[in-house]
Amino acid sequence: MTRPLALLVGVPEPLHAGLRSGLSARGLEPVVAGEQGCPTEPSALAAWLDSRAPVLACLVNGRATWLGLPGQGERPVPPYPLYEAALRHLAPDGGCMVTLFDHEGLNMPLVQGLMGRLAERAGERRLCHNAMALHGPETGAALTERVETLVWLCTLEHYSPQGEFLRGWSGQPV
Repeated sequence: MTRPLALLVGVPEPLHAGLRSGLSARGLEPVVAGEQGCPTEPSALAAWLDSRAPVLACLVNGRATWLGLPGQGERPVPPYPLYEAALRHLAPDGGCMVTLFDHEGLNMPLVQGLMGRLAERAGERRLCHNAMALHGPETGAALTERVETLVWLCTLEHYSPQGEFLRGWSGQPV
């Protein structure tokens, strides 16, 4: 990996080809968790990042960690070890993170809390963290718009916008 890495975790399959093409065209090396020896479980991904020490330009994560709480059943939480490892490997001038959310995994309040926690831990590195809705159509023009939105969010030159929640395709509110 000689180019800065774009790590895609828990990203739906229909987006893979478009993201690979779009991110490669922007000078990034897209790596999809679960392919090319890259693990899928968040703690294993954190260890994978630490063992390879790549320059990370962006992380796109759609995976939650499920935590069982007594009397409450299982609930999704952000995979903090993955995000913290990503912070350690961000490019010296900073990078972008995009958290994908939906109605079944990570939701808007969880992502807002994650954004605040990561902003505090970013230190001197510039971190641009936005979110995009995962629910909705995954075909046709909507799929193209989602890919374009994700590529844009992964490669924001001035790290702005910051802290936004986007739907990734036109036609419906977040």
